[in-house]
Amino acid sequence: MRKHHSLLNLKRPASLLAIVSFFGLLFPLLLTAQPDSEKGLPFITNYTAKTFKALPQTWCVQEDDRGMMYFGIQNYILEYDGVSGER
Repeated sequence: MRKHHSLLNLKRPASLLAIVSFFGLLFPLLLTAQPDSEKGLPFITNYTAKTFKALPQTWCVQEDDRGMMYFGIQNYILEYDGVSGER
């Protein structure tokens, strides 16, 4: 009978430790959700005054129970729901 030799002998503790170390510790470091230049930064979208055809100065900001944001801009109140805004 011929014995089968494999590159990884899982009966050896050192081989098993190497596999567990790679998949448990090193492999997750290869996976990224954000590019390195953005890592750790919050997802922020900046809107200019031209986007909403409003003046650039905001006097107050308020959020209601539904998550709607209200911005007090000179002569207007801007309503923002997280996706779009209207005066």
